[in-house]
Amino acid sequence: MFDQTVKSGQNESQNESQNEYLEFLDRLDSFGEPDVPGLAEALGQTDPGPELHALLAGLDLSGLTGYELVAALKAYSRMVGHFQAGVMTAISEIAFRADPEFGHSSRPVEFVAAEVASALKLTRRSAEAQVDLALSLHGRYRDVRDLLRDGRIDSWRARILTETTSHLPADKALEVIRRVLADAPDLTGGQLRARLTRICMEAFPENARAAVEGALAQRRVVVEATGEGTANLLGLDLPADSVMAIRKRINLLARELGKDERTHDQKRADILLDLLLGTAIGQGRAQVDIVVDLSTLAGIDEKPGHIPGWGPVTAEMSRRIVSEQPDATWVGTVKKNGNPITSGILRRRPTVAQERSVLGMHATCVFPGCRMPSSDSDLDHTVAHSDGGPTVTENLAPLCRYHHRVKHEGGWSYRRECPGLHTWTSPLGHRYTVDSRDPP
Repeated sequence: MFDQTVKSGQNESQNESQNEYLEFLDRLDSFGEPDVPGLAEALGQTDPGPELHALLAGLDLSGLTGYELVAALKAYSRMVGHFQAGVMTAISEIAFRADPEFGHSSRPVEFVAAEVASALKLTRRSAEAQVDLALSLHGRYRDVRDLLRDGRIDSWRARILTETTSHLPADKALEVIRRVLADAPDLTGGQLRARLTRICMEAFPENARAAVEGALAQRRVVVEATGEGTANLLGLDLPADSVMAIRKRINLLARELGKDERTHDQKRADILLDLLLGTAIGQGRAQVDIVVDLSTLAGIDEKPGHIPGWGPVTAEMSRRIVSEQPDATWVGTVKKNGNPITSGILRRRPTVAQERSVLGMHATCVFPGCRMPSSDSDLDHTVAHSDGGPTVTENLAPLCRYHHRVKHEGGWSYRRECPGLHTWTSPLGHRYTVDSRDPP
């Protein structure tokens, strides 16, 4: 509503904004009490800016209902995005300031990151990242900047939108960005990155292939110390299929260990160390779950494949994954208008028909934002069996172990709207719809 950038000669517009703000304060009494009907709606419908800020400042959160608290949480989050856009605008303005007054430079000042780092108490690397993002948002990514200023995304999603398309020429990057802007506010960071990656691979396969090759050329292992005296071992820019195969193998080995005093995560960490030290048991390469069109396998097109729990991979990598595991169990799914209508085993031993159908319909857990592969999830009765829910495909959906507990122990519930589409209701009354038929 109000531009965050302050420039000389704007006193008149500033006075108008102040008057508008004061007028709003006079109207604020109607929303001042937490039990006023429509407070949650007012929070949801007020755009980020002085009005929403004043509305939030007048609330006593301890006096709100659970439903209103969630609405307030969303409103605060929109204000955060709005102010983050202001931070980006300030940094972009600072980048072209040549002196303490109003002197401008035609190019970004060379050591602007030092100014930002000192002002915000950031490391040099963090400040440089902030400057890069600010200049991007006020350069070719102005649509993303506007979305951030409107509070519809946060700076993390803004960074994903800019970084994931940075390998593309400006016109191609904008084409990709504009295809996801409408959905970006409703996607998690992981879902947004996966959708952007898939679109880049579909629309510009040559650029995507070059980006993968360039990233693989930078693969490396990083060791970093923690504040507790332990260490983190990080493998960066590794082949996606190899990483997913390693994860699956570690999970299998951890399950084979049985129960002991260690948690599952502790077992996985110990197995990783044993494997690298050459002391772990287990032979052979783990299979990698992948969803890929037959036309891609045949080389007819270059549509990206999808590794459940990871995201899109290039057509070239999809074909390589398939060629390296010829003995795997393959499930074919036939779709009509995007909805699975039948599925069946293509190779090796069959599984339970219902499980096969459910896994073919859902790539991941059906909880909002969850990307746990359905093959690593439980099959849940949407309507509990104890409540008369039948054990049929239409009443089954994959839930990861954590979200299975969330449903049964945390007060969440969900219903099936149509194949692959579920609506969840939180304990505080908010609803979220999940479409798992086409993973981001």
